Amino acid sequence: MSEAAESAIFFIDDEMTMHTPSATSGILESINRSMIINICKNQLNLKCLEREVDRTELYLASEVFLCNTAKLIQPVLSIDRLSIGEGKVGDITSTIWKEYLKVSDNENENNSSLYFEQSLIIKGRS
Repeated sequence: MSEAAESAIFFIDDEMTMHTPSATSGILESINRSMIINICKNQLNLKCLEREVDRTELYLASEVFLCNTAKLIQPVLSIDRLSIGEGKVGDITSTIWKEYLKVSDNENENNSSLYFEQSLIIKGRS
């Protein structure tokens, strides 16, 4: 697994470590992805590993989210009909979202939060 359609993918494991595919995994590097990694490492003191990610790891994740230019940060609540974590937006994803808005100097949450509150469901191919 390297990315979703036009989005970088991140997940948090049960040890509170964030994982994302490395640049050598065939991903398209982006400013948003770099910002999220920097926020996690420098502002939240969250360990962030860039490495190859297997799809099955996402099923066991506490939290999963995508980032892209259009929707910024998009929580993933289920994958292949399996709930991620508690099936709702996680605390770390929420914190990253708030810090992202501060860093990007976009604190107009009335418009931006519309994207964040939507959930995303990923379905595998039959």
